[in-house]
Amino acid sequence: MFSRLIINRVTLIALLLLSACSQRVCAQDQDDEEMHLRRRIHAHDKRDGNYPVVFLGASSGINNENGALGFNLDFPLAKKVSFSSGFGASTWGTKVFSEARYYLKNGYKGWAIGGGASYSTGNNSFKGRMQTVAGSRERVTLDLHPIPDLFLAFYKFWNIGKRYNRLFIDFGWSVPLENVTYRQISGPPLDSKGHDRLLLLSPGGLIVGGGISFGFYEKRH
Repeated sequence: MFSRLIINRVTLIALLLLSACSQRVCAQDQDDEEMHLRRRIHAHDKRDGNYPVVFLGASSGINNENGALGFNLDFPLAKKVSFSSGFGASTWGTKVFSEARYYLKNGYKGWAIGGGASYSTGNNSFKGRMQTVAGSRERVTLDLHPIPDLFLAFYKFWNIGKRYNRLFIDFGWSVPLENVTYRQISGPPLDSKGHDRLLLLSPGGLIVGGGISFGFYEKRH
């Protein structure tokens, strides 16, 4: 009788210990599974959704939307869409622009197409040696009037590093919305060659450029 009671108690203790171990193993498995799931979600977010909130860039080029040298901000709006705006120095004064871009791939890399408008402020004290009616290149001072234009450009982006920093090139075409106008302040009047050279300096025509941009992320607690 007494031995049977001992056996029953030992059996009960063994069952309790086995149950506790099983619960601990199940809890550990759940923790491991949850951690694995979190890692997968984190990796997925980093690959497909955790993009910079803004790119700060600089570019240069011929008839570039940023001018000969300028800076811009590129704001991601969706996985394949961003809005860019910036300013820079150009041959026709300060140049500002706004543009929408569509990327063929997620991640704001690869090929993209952009379209927008720019505005060149002109230069009220442009000085240079230009061909004049005097038959030679003379020093003149001109007041160059502002010119707005529309443009379409194609981009190729390459990511550098792991933080969505990018190198890019672009090419396209821009169309001025107003004719080139100016007021001559000093010097002999320009001849046809001088006027043609002024047209080359004005906004509009072939776009060729390139630059770099750096991704900045939202600070998360």
